[in-house]
Amino acid sequence: MYAASSSSRSQDVNFDLFNTLKQNVAKRARGTSTSSELGRYLGTDWISGINPEEFENFDSLAWWKQKESQFSISFAMARDLLSVQASTVASKSAFSLSGRVLSIRRTRLTPASLEMCICLKDHLDAMERVQHHTLLEAELEVFVGHDELVESAIARGLENIYVLVRSRSKTNASRAVIKVWLKCDRGGVYKGEPKLRHTSSNKTGCEFELIGKYERSCGGWKLRVVNSEHNHQGAERLGDHPYAMRLNEAETRLVEQLSNQNILPVTYLQLLRTKTPIMFLTLDLFTMHDESYVLDKTRGKL
Repeated sequence: MYAASSSSRSQDVNFDLFNTLKQNVAKRARGTSTSSELGRYLGTDWISGINPEEFENFDSLAWWKQKESQFSISFAMARDLLSVQASTVASKSAFSLSGRVLSIRRTRLTPASLEMCICLKDHLDAMERVQHHTLLEAELEVFVGHDELVESAIARGLENIYVLVRSRSKTNASRAVIKVWLKCDRGGVYKGEPKLRHTSSNKTGCEFELIGKYERSCGGWKLRVVNSEHNHQGAERLGDHPYAMRLNEAETRLVEQLSNQNILPVTYLQLLRTKTPIMFLTLDLFTMHDESYVLDKTRGKL
């Protein structure tokens, strides 16, 4: 009883949809221009020659295949919207797209499956955008200050396993920073004095360079990419990199404040690790930094 009532409701819905489409097609056929392909398609009376029973089993893919010669552009749009990559086996199906074949023997194109494919594609596209996030996109951003610009560029470089450093800066008459240069830490050439023993360097002469400058037109700092190419591979392990052993200005001030309060290095190492879980600093390095700060303070350098 329940199955019969469900079937009748489905037939009623299809019948109502059939009548609505028939009325709309008749209206468009009278008022649509035939000067363009879209106008000819909208003016096509495709529903008058079928009855409600045939409409219930109407094959839209087969219809588009038959109309390919009449509506070449619309056919291509329908092919991209309705076809799904289901098999790499060529066959005489509704659409043969050089490897992309849609067939009822291999898949069913339902609204749910189509929505799933679109959502999955958006998810994969989002992952690709994150993985290939480059510094070129930062040229469109506006930063409040040069410190924010430098930190953002360095963080974005670390996302791509490259380490950037601030090479130099330029100030105006009032000693305010108006321009900064950033480069790869492997840029330049090693200029150490010759020694008896053989020495090596990680310098590769990398010409990667960014320039941050204050722009009056936008009232903020903007980043410009001078050279976006590296001549070496990214760091395999950032934990072994010298950059990972450095403290930024905020972390340095925090260490100095805690040192003035006679707090042990192990305590503020744990505190910093709670704020920055990916820190590579060890207790020995923190102890050396603390001893250096205390020594400079004793000598009157601070």
